[in-house]
Amino acid sequence: MCPDRRAIPPRAHSFVWRSGRGLHRGAKLESPSRDPTIQRCYARFLEESNNPDDREYTEEADQIREVIIHAHYLSQKDTEICAAFDWQGHEELEMHTNAPGIESLHQTLRATYTEPEAAAAT
Repeated sequence: MCPDRRAIPPRAHSFVWRSGRGLHRGAKLESPSRDPTIQRCYARFLEESNNPDDREYTEEADQIREVIIHAHYLSQKDTEICAAFDWQGHEELEMHTNAPGIESLHQTLRATYTEPEAAAAT
């Protein structure tokens, strides 16, 4: 579905700490909270999977689990990036003829794969 998914290296911030054996340098890794590659793949998934008659699985939860999460080995963090995706701010999706189908698919992902308070926040 999205062959251009490449690993994006996390940003690293240097820091120094003191232990019983002297000073040490290290790096604290931070994962990006908004991975553009994941967002691009998720937008493509929403566009291709919004119509139950044209997708592999008729149930939205099955389509999400099998076609995006399992097929692309998405982690919980990747899934959270998808859940936070603003599909209405994406011009092609917002103007899509089946925008209600896209919204329904996105809401199913949010309801299934996010914490209840996180899903209610937006």
